[in-house]
Amino acid sequence: RNVLPASVNVRPAKLFQPSFWRVTKAGLKDKDGYELPTTLSLDLGDNVWIVGLVDHEILELVKIRVTGLKTFTWLATRYIEEYSGKCGEQRWFTEQCFEGEDPKHDKYPVTLYPQQASSWSYSFFGTYLVGEDEGKLPVTASFDFGGDIWILAFQDGKTLKMIKVQI
Repeated sequence: RNVLPASVNVRPAKLFQPSFWRVTKAGLKDKDGYELPTTLSLDLGDNVWIVGLVDHEILELVKIRVTGLKTFTWLATRYIEEYSGKCGEQRWFTEQCFEGEDPKHDKYPVTLYPQQASSWSYSFFGTYLVGEDEGKLPVTASFDFGGDIWILAFQDGKTLKMIKVQI
């Protein structure tokens, strides 16, 4: 019998359903109508994405639900003036970064260029590359280009090896 101490809080993990649409390129329009390319994107699942950028020390973020090839529903906008921090870098960009002032309207109109996500995926378990020494190198990272095209990455000693595959 497995018994947890009374002080332990157990919360179920959030179920993540990867989006059918991938946002690989987007733009936000500034107050003068100029489109600036986004440098930040995060798939929240169920076709909901956060896209954004840092423009003149302002972190500008928009949450959208992609509904088609060039269509989406605006969900929310946030911005932080005089921004300095890690959320402006893709590698540190998480859902917790979506904070700041709420203008309650679509302050930064989005231009969207989504792609349909791959209909196939792969399992980290059992997917490997055979190294020069005939050893099995497990997948350590991947990127889905859409259209069932993937980059799979493998660590071989200090060398990162990548292969592009179509499933």
